[in-house]
Amino acid sequence: MNLEQRIAELAAENEILRAENAALLERLEQRKRPKKLADISKEELESRWWELSDEWKKAFQHTFLRNGETLFLPTEKDLRALFSTEKLEIVGNGILLFGLEQLSFKLTDLSGLEHFTNLKELNLAGNNLKNLSGIAHLKRLELLNLTANNITTLRGIRHLKKLKYLFVRDNILKNLSEIQHLKKLEIFDCINNNQLNSIGKLTERTHFENCIFMILKVKFVRKWKP
Repeated sequence: MNLEQRIAELAAENEILRAENAALLERLEQRKRPKKLADISKEELESRWWELSDEWKKAFQHTFLRNGETLFLPTEKDLRALFSTEKLEIVGNGILLFGLEQLSFKLTDLSGLEHFTNLKELNLAGNNLKNLSGIAHLKRLELLNLTANNITTLRGIRHLKKLKYLFVRDNILKNLSEIQHLKKLEIFDCINNNQLNSIGKLTERTHFENCIFMILKVKFVRKWKP
C-alpha cells in the first residue's frame, strides 16, 4: 500500500469515527433532555408511581386523585394528569387553608416531586418537612407555601428564579441568606421563625426592587421601591 492509499484509508476511518462520535453525543443529549409527557410510555408512568414512597402515594391519591389514602395504581389518564399538573396542594393535618382537605399524616420530604417539573404553584403547608432537599429542579415555581413545617434551612431555593410568592411562616429557620438570589420575589412571609438570627442582605435595596416582606413574630411589613 502506497502513501496516498494509506492517507485515503486513514481519512475514511477518521470520517467513520467522527460520525460515530456525533451519534454518541446526540444520544447523550437526548438523555439529558427532559421527556415531554406525551412521549412517556404508560409503563414509565407506572414505574414513576411505584418509585414513590407510600406516604407520597397516599398524599396524591387523597388530594389530587380524590381516591382517599389508598395505594392502588391510578389509571394512565390520571397519571398523565398528575405528573403534568402546574398546581399541587397537599396540606398536612392541623392546617386549614381555603377549605382544602387535610391529610391524616404529614409528609417528611420532597422525594415525591422528582418528576413534577411543570409545577408553578406548590402548597405543602402543615407537613413535617425539615429542609428543601430536592426542590432545585422545580424551576417553574412561582408560588411556594411551606407554612407550619419544621424547616431549618432554605438551602436550594436560590435555584427557583421565577419564584414570586414565598410563605415560610411558623418554621424554625435560622437565616435567610438564600433569599437574596430570588430577584423576582414579590411577597415573602417568614413570621414566627423564632430562631431566626440573620436576614442576610435583605436590607440592601439592590436585591429587591418591589417586594413586601413580613419578618419575625412582629407583623412588620415594609415595601421597598426602586
